[in-house]
Amino acid sequence: LPTASLPQVGRALVAKLQERGLERCRDVRSYGKWQLREWFGAKGEMVWANAHGEDFGTTTQPAQRKTMSAEINWGVRLQD
Repeated sequence: LPTASLPQVGRALVAKLQERGLERCRDVRSYGKWQLREWFGAKGEMVWANAHGEDFGTTTQPAQRKTMSAEINWGVRLQD
């Protein structure tokens, strides 16, 4: 799988990855997470995680609703 197909990897990052010879996910997998972090910062860690099939994103639970409302149309029809 080309690194360009990974989420959050745009043209600029693809160019930087290609400078290091990292064109496919198998190339990324041959390096450690610390190495990619050193080269590309947090983006490198994200690329490493995605290449290894890990979800780098964080999920949050939606806040609990404090109120709830509903509108009801009682079938009132206006005539000409």
